[in-house]
Amino acid sequence: KSVKAEETVSKDTQDILPVETLRAYMHHLRDKPRPVFTDNAKSALKNWYVTSRSQKALTAYHPSHVTPRKLSALYQMACALAKIRGRDTVDSTEVEDVISLIAAAESGSKSVVISGSKKNTGKRGQKTAMIEAFQRHLKNEKVSTGRVLWKEADLRDVYEKCFAMQEGGQSVVSFPQMITILNESGGLLKASHSEYRIGSL
Repeated sequence: KSVKAEETVSKDTQDILPVETLRAYMHHLRDKPRPVFTDNAKSALKNWYVTSRSQKALTAYHPSHVTPRKLSALYQMACALAKIRGRDTVDSTEVEDVISLIAAAESGSKSVVISGSKKNTGKRGQKTAMIEAFQRHLKNEKVSTGRVLWKEADLRDVYEKCFAMQEGGQSVVSFPQMITILNESGGLLKASHSEYRIGSL
């Protein structure tokens, strides 16, 4: 081992906190009161819950999206995020970040289910699952960010993100077919030459 490497290791070792200090800090964190929700955070959490409950199609498709248990989990995650950031209060920023995290996790898990589910091995079942996954991603975006207008290029990016890991999936329902199906069903309404508005997904 070179002298330079030994000096680096020695310097890094000096930066490591003693175990006793870490234990004391963990006790301090455990005894520290839970971060307090600000009015902005409460409003953001309430708006998310009310908006989610009002999405009847979303509720019918996946009831767990709007259960009290999920609301409680979101509350706890926002508190944990505030703690990670070293804050004594939970602001709307934490709530919004957690909502985005949940939306991203759910859209990602849906892609996994499509590629590995025995239920959707048939071409028709796979087609239905792909359409539902695409709709779900757009719904999550609408709930978490309020976005209702989409450029065609952005919709294509979502399509490729949802089905990039699904072998042969894009040959079952191509992007143009997906847009046509959702347009005919009222899920995506043509707003301009290259822009769509979220309808009744």
